[in-house]
Amino acid sequence: MFYITQDGQIYSGDCQNGDRQLTADEVTLVRSGKYAIIDLRVVDPSEQVGYTQTQRINEINDSIEQTQAELDKWDLKTIRALREGGNMEDGTPYLDYYQSEINALRARMSDLNNEKAQLEQELQELLSQDEG
Repeated sequence: MFYITQDGQIYSGDCQNGDRQLTADEVTLVRSGKYAIIDLRVVDPSEQVGYTQTQRINEINDSIEQTQAELDKWDLKTIRALREGGNMEDGTPYLDYYQSEINALRARMSDLNNEKAQLEQELQELLSQDEG
C-alpha cells in the first residue's frame, strides 16, 4: 500500500498518522516514476498547464550550456590562432575559419535565447489564465 503524508511525501507500508492511501491510478503513476504532487494529489505532470513549455525550456537550457561549452573551445582555438597564425590545407586562415564557427554558434545561441524568452512568456500567460 502507498500513502501520502500531509506534507506531500509518498511512502509504502502501513498507514501512519492517518495519512491518505493512494488510489489505484495514483499508484500507477508512482510506480511509473512520472508524477507530480499537487494539492496532496498524485497527478500526471504532462496534464498540467505549461508542461510542454517547461519541458522545452529545460531542453533549451541544456542546449545553451552545450553551445556555451563549444564557444569556449573555439575561443581557445582563436587565441592560439592569433598567437601562431597559420592556414588550413585549403589556404583559409585558421582565424577566419574559427571566427566563422564562432559566429554560427553565436547565431544558434541567439535563436535559443529568443525561443526560450517566447516560451517563458507563453508559460507566464498560461499560468496567469489558469489562476484567473
